Order: sequence, then C-alpha cells, then structure tokens
Amino acid sequence: MPRTIVQPRRVTSRADLFGAGPFAWAHDVPGWKDVGWHRAILCILVGWVPLAILSAFEGRAMGDRAHASVLFDYAAYGRYVIAAPAFAFAGAVALPELAGVVRQFTDAELIAEHDRGRYDALVESTRRLLLARWIDVTLVLLAFVLAFATSSLLYPHDVSSWVTPGPASAGRLSLAGWWRTLVSQPLFYLLMSVWLWRLLLWTRFLYRTVRLDLRLVAAHPDLLGGLRFALVPLRGFTILAFGMGAITAGSIAESVLIDGQPLRTFGSLIGLHLIFVLALLAGPTLLLMGRMIRLQAWGTFHYGRLATEVGHAFQQRWLADGRAIGSDALTAQDFSATTDLYSIAANVRAINPFVLDARIIIMLATATLLPFVPLLFAVLPLEELAQLALKALV
Repeated sequence: MPRTIVQPRRVTSRADLFGAGPFAWAHDVPGWKDVGWHRAILCILVGWVPLAILSAFEGRAMGDRAHASVLFDYAAYGRYVIAAPAFAFAGAVALPELAGVVRQFTDAELIAEHDRGRYDALVESTRRLLLARWIDVTLVLLAFVLAFATSSLLYPHDVSSWVTPGPASAGRLSLAGWWRTLVSQPLFYLLMSVWLWRLLLWTRFLYRTVRLDLRLVAAHPDLLGGLRFALVPLRGFTILAFGMGAITAGSIAESVLIDGQPLRTFGSLIGLHLIFVLALLAGPTLLLMGRMIRLQAWGTFHYGRLATEVGHAFQQRWLADGRAIGSDALTAQDFSATTDLYSIAANVRAINPFVLDARIIIMLATATLLPFVPLLFAVLPLEELAQLALKALV
C-alpha cells in the first residue's frame, strides 16, 4: 500500500509570529495569499456582491421603500464593503509590523541574558495560541452564533426589508437574507474576532514583556528608552480604526438618511465610539507607562548627577576665581563636550511617561472619523461645513 504523506503544519518564527494564525491553513487557499488587496476584494465578492445579485433576482435591489432596498442599506455598506475588507487588508500592513516588534526585542538585545529563556517561552506560547485549532473552531462557532443572535436585532421581522420581506412572510428570510445570515455576517464577525484575538495576544505579549528585565537606555533619542519601535504597529492599526469607524458610520447613516433622525443626536455615540477604538488599538501600548515612569526617575538621578559633576568641573576650570577667558577657549573641547552631555541628559527629561504623543492619537482618531465625512457632506449645508473647517483650522 502506498504510504500517506502527512504535511507538517505551518511552522512560524518571530519573523511572522502574529501572521501565523488564526487559520494558518488559509495561507494555502487560492486567492487568500499574503496580498492585502486580494483579500479585500475577495471579501467584497463573497460578502456583498451576492447580496446585490440575489436581491435583484428577487426584485428587492431597488425597493419602493428605503429599507426594502439593498442598494440603500448604508449599514450593509459599512459592514461588508468597507469594514470587512479593511479587516482583511490590515493584516498585510500590521502583521509584519507586529512581528518586527517581537524580533526587535532580541535583535536590539533589550532582553537581559537571564530573561532570554522567559522571553522565548512567551514567544512560543503566543505561537501556540495563534496556531491552536480549537481557537479556529471557537472563532467560527462564535461568528455564526453572533450572526444568528443579532439577525433579528439588525433586521426585525416585523419591519419589511430586503432581508425579511415583511410581516406577511412570518419572519421568513429572502434569498439575500439567507446569504447575509449564513455567509456575509459570519464572515464579518469572523474577521473582526480574528483581530480581537490578535489584539488580546498583543496585549498579553506587551504585558509580559515589560515585566522582564529590559536593558533600556534612559537618554535614548527616541525618548522612550529605546522602545519606540513598539508603537510602529499603530500605523497599521489605522486601517482597523477606519474599518471600525465605518461600522458605526454606516449604522448612523442609516438612521439619519433613511429614518430622518438628526445627526446631532448621535454626537455622544460618535464620541464614545472614538474613545473605544483608541482604547482598543492604542491602549495596549500604555502598558509601557510604568517602565517609562521608573526609567525617567532613574535617569533623572543618575544623568542629573553626571551632568552636575561635569558642570562643577567645567565651572571650576573656566569660571573659578574670576579667571579671564582667552582665545584658547575657542579651540577647547570642554564646551562642546559639556554641551553634548547636557543635550543627552535632556533626553531623560523629555521622556514621555504617557508613551503616546498627540501625533499618534490624531492619526488614529482621523482614521476612525474619516468614514463619517461623507455623512457630513450629505446632511450639512456647504456653508456650515466651511465654518466647521475654519474652526478646526483655527
């Protein structure tokens, strides 16, 4: 009998740690390669295009009422045309950056020698949790449970829509409604839950790493002791922020443009959504705060003492007893050396104990609020928009 060759599971290294899973087997699925645009387009082709085709087949693509038309379902656009593709595309940008952070801790020799074993164990445990098949099954089951549980909340059976034709149908779903329930919505929840799981493991990784003995440099020019590289993934997270913003923006657009509710009534919801997204995506990096506070305190004492001793020596040599300064001061190395030392010591004082700076927060906030811009153009007069723009600039 011919022997059956069992292919080994995909083995990962620090170079592709967070990109390994969940669903490691998906790397070999045609069309789901490590190209972000392929994944984004595939999500639209699977998640939204069949809804439009099936609705057109049943005569509900352009209904006589707004809720009855799939082409005027702004919430569906937000979920299946923007958010789900954004979640699929984000991996091509953010996952290599996350892996780069994991690699940099060892490449830059930031882990003390006696803690290398603990760090390697942390990387290995993260790998196991990413590759675990039970996680794959759990996420799939969770996606379908949520899809069925929220179906009647998003599209009530007593309201006629392209999902549920109306009370006369006794809650029966249309063909497009079945596709939304069995494919589109589970795919949306699955992509979102995959990222939530990765973010949870990212938070776990940072929490345990900062508790190790890190070889930080208080006067490092990055003003974070040499850990600013841990903020690099936030650039890729802007794609996630954009997708999350699209979810809420689509739902609000549905209420404003279809149901006629005033946009101002959703101001608090938009603000809470922004805070949630910032906490979810940028919050894990705040785990570095404790180390930054302690590092700044340590550096203030030690670099301050060094600067004081050098200052005393400089002062004694050049200013003691009213010494006259001659032309030899122009070629003395004391002045440049002292200036260099003081500029280095100033980096300690400039350490940001809150880790995040305004540029990063603005970047994530802008990505989150960007999907709301078309809604503003749709409901606000041009003059009022111009006034808001001027206020923002001033």
